[in-house]
Amino acid sequence: MQVHSINPFNYQKPSFEGRGKPIDLKYIVQKRANLLPKPILEKAQTIVACGPSSMPSLKELHLARYAPLINYKSLDELKADYPEFEGIADSVVFIRNSVYKKQFEEKTKDINFPLKMLQELWCNLKTKDEVAAELGLSSRSSLDWALKQIKFVYFPPNYRTLLKASGEEGNREIARKTQAYNEAHPEQMYARNRHAAQACKTTEYRRAQRERIFEYDRIHPERREKIAEFDRRTWALCPEIKDALSRFTAGESAYVRQTVTKVLQGVSLSASEVRTRKGFFKRFWDAHPFFREVLSAAKEQVREEMRKE
Repeated sequence: MQVHSINPFNYQKPSFEGRGKPIDLKYIVQKRANLLPKPILEKAQTIVACGPSSMPSLKELHLARYAPLINYKSLDELKADYPEFEGIADSVVFIRNSVYKKQFEEKTKDINFPLKMLQELWCNLKTKDEVAAELGLSSRSSLDWALKQIKFVYFPPNYRTLLKASGEEGNREIARKTQAYNEAHPEQMYARNRHAAQACKTTEYRRAQRERIFEYDRIHPERREKIAEFDRRTWALCPEIKDALSRFTAGESAYVRQTVTKVLQGVSLSASEVRTRKGFFKRFWDAHPFFREVLSAAKEQVREEMRKE
């Protein structure tokens, strides 16, 4: 078993060490459906509605449909099988002669430009910068102009990000880039975090967060089991804190004492008991602040042990 992060209130903690969870298909359909090409959205909705135990990633779904583009020899044949591309023109039409016209025709004389762009951008998932460089065009803007002339169909930039985030390697790359950007722009990062912290205080956000946690726990009951095991192994390293807790709970209600006992034994908690635990331990740490470092050290030790298992 491998546990990367134990936090009952943040089950998908971002990681800059490549340990963040890839975005699954259900989340994408529910939250980012507007970014998906229509054929991909329809297929994804069908898969999610069937509720299989194992779902393909968004990138796998994309390649299942568009990887065959590489085998087509003509644009007409391709458009017959892919109606989403039927509006793409056969060639770039120049209104007048120009230096750019001569350059473009020279760079693309040996290829079927519309077909090649579909294969490179939709099948091979290259960026426009990469394609422009391979064609020898002066810039991406030159490529964008030509694509506009043939009424090229392209997906939103954020769809490419979703494709990357749906796989582990792409997710690690996004994490590395995010870390590098934050390190280079600390003021912007702090401002964004302050803004997010203010948003988290609203009633609407808290209600939505509770609903997300309940839904996640319903689908992933193993999460509470991992949290319970983490708690049990941590408290086993802290007998002095357990003694202090025993004395501190003497003045609490029977429900609170029962919840604390379950925490110390590593028993899985209900949603209500999780909230009770949070309130109780806030009072306990306020009364015994010197125990915080002891527990933190124990948590780190258990976390490292569970990561290696």
